[in-house]
Amino acid sequence: MFDEETTRESGGPAGDTHLEYIKQLDAMEIASMVNGAIGSMMWAAEQYYSIDRHADVAIDITYVAYYGDRDEFQMSTGAPPSKSYSWCYKMATISVVGEEVKFTLGMRPLRGYIPRRVLVEQLLDMAGDHVSLGTVYADAEFDGIGVIAALEEKRLSYRIRKSSDDRVDRFVADMDHEVAVKQSHEMEKGSGGQFVTVTPTLVGVPSTRKEDTTVVFVTNLQVCDRTKTARGRTRHLMGRYARRWGIENSYKSIKDFLAWTTSRNTAVRVFYFGFAVILYDMWLVVDLLVQISLDIEQRLKPRVPARTFLNIVRKEMPVT
Repeated sequence: MFDEETTRESGGPAGDTHLEYIKQLDAMEIASMVNGAIGSMMWAAEQYYSIDRHADVAIDITYVAYYGDRDEFQMSTGAPPSKSYSWCYKMATISVVGEEVKFTLGMRPLRGYIPRRVLVEQLLDMAGDHVSLGTVYADAEFDGIGVIAALEEKRLSYRIRKSSDDRVDRFVADMDHEVAVKQSHEMEKGSGGQFVTVTPTLVGVPSTRKEDTTVVFVTNLQVCDRTKTARGRTRHLMGRYARRWGIENSYKSIKDFLAWTTSRNTAVRVFYFGFAVILYDMWLVVDLLVQISLDIEQRLKPRVPARTFLNIVRKEMPVT
């Protein structure tokens, strides 16, 4: 779009010049710029809209397909079997979920190994700059002692999908009702002579997506299974995990804003993803302001189509 609307004579930089400057940046430097821009947009949104209570957030990792020579791209890694592509690169984000505008509050490229605890702490710090944190949602990829310990040290509530193991399988097999709770499920990890122990609550509830299937969570919420009423409340609380699926819709929208490229340069790929995150959040801010200016009932589903927003940006943004 930019190339179609600008020329060198009108002041637009050549594509090669643009890419050359991007390639001089470090991936984490780009992420820092993106997170700074997110802060600016959150400030603008808060002039008209405030999250007046603790915001529930979801931490997740998205996979972006990569079809080039993986030996020439440092971030390339194998894609999960469920994907239609073999290779990808990963980006971690933390986003608002639930009944609030679903802003992406922070992003981080995943290049090489990073302990999940460190990643979660970094994402929580990013989000904490913008909102007061409530419950943290995460899938089984974040089911780990370090992550749970970090969340409890920050005194945050959490619902994390539990990965399967022998103890979890026995817990499910021994369930007397369709909802079961095990208090103080001990998890321990030792390293370098030091041991970390966490005791979250283990909860099994019927799947909302697959019939005759039990899903298991670890949480620090107050739940029990002593009575039918208590089991109903527990099921309802765990059912709120479905809020996390909002982050999947966010990823879909972000990828709609993602520019196409064949570049094998890490900085270019990270920049394009970060720019897509900025456009996504900017779209939500613009949509929010449009709803306020029209004095109509506010809703979470955007009233301004993404394509309309992009066309406005393309036509109205001055070339410098």
